[in-house]
Amino acid sequence: FSQLHHCRELMIKQKIGRIFRKLGLINAAKPIPPSKPVEPGSYYEMALAYIPQLQSLYYSNQAAGRSIDSMTTQNELAFLRAYGKDLFTGLGKIIDLGCWFGATSAALAEGLSENSRSNISDIVEAYDLFDWEGWMDPIKDQIGMKAELAPGDCFLSIVENNLSDYGSRIILHKQDLSQYTPPAHWKIEFLFVDAMKNWSLADIISRSFFPKMIGGESLVVMQDFAFYDPIVATNHLVMWHLRDFFVPLHHVPDSCSMVFMTSKAPTLSDLMPYAALAFDEADIAAAYEYCLPLVQESMQPSLKVARLCHHLLCQHQQGALQAID
Repeated sequence: FSQLHHCRELMIKQKIGRIFRKLGLINAAKPIPPSKPVEPGSYYEMALAYIPQLQSLYYSNQAAGRSIDSMTTQNELAFLRAYGKDLFTGLGKIIDLGCWFGATSAALAEGLSENSRSNISDIVEAYDLFDWEGWMDPIKDQIGMKAELAPGDCFLSIVENNLSDYGSRIILHKQDLSQYTPPAHWKIEFLFVDAMKNWSLADIISRSFFPKMIGGESLVVMQDFAFYDPIVATNHLVMWHLRDFFVPLHHVPDSCSMVFMTSKAPTLSDLMPYAALAFDEADIAAAYEYCLPLVQESMQPSLKVARLCHHLLCQHQQGALQAID
């Protein structure tokens, strides 16, 4: 009875917290305090100072531009618009990995169109297979999509229509990322990762894109970071392993997106072959001890479930028992 009472009390507190944040009574837009001194005048210092300004945008439910079916929240889209408008400098490319029906790419393009430092050559490079899969059916029903699609159907033409207002600001790439290597000369200023859906992709994306980030200037958004499926252990374990290269900056409130600042770009020699069984149970414990405090308290159970599912997937008996406890 006492455990049920505690759970009910926690749920009430979380609901009250969400109401307060929606009313603007709690600052939900908090940067993550840096673990080391921040260089004065650096992009990192500017980004830390900018995060609280997002408070006025979060929970507003004012979707700019055209309404596009999306698995992302209004807070995530608000962050992407704000980044394109206020934080993008033009030093490198904007890459959207896993744009689905184009909402994230549209939000970035909307921001770019209002950025005084941006010019017409600054574009969003958006990647997806654009093929409907069976696991998308429940999401279609949940968000009220009207498109009638069956597994295997290509929906690229729908996305092209969704993004037609943005013209050359967005380039769509129908691409299997497991078979792709970006051009050697690319520098990436912003990387939105919603395609790290298995360990093979985690390894390939890390090797293909992370070394092209710009130290001291680039942001990486791991969109699945606060999700509960075992696939997101890719996010937690990879970003823990690369914690000397990517510094946590901001958890977009009540969403799955975690924003990291690139302190220095990793080289290929800094990376390891990323695979589910590449991390022992001590590594996993350390990774979740590092990752759990990064997200807001109400979403920390998602990370705990992700850890448990990863242990079960890897048949880690001791780790699974500890995660259950």
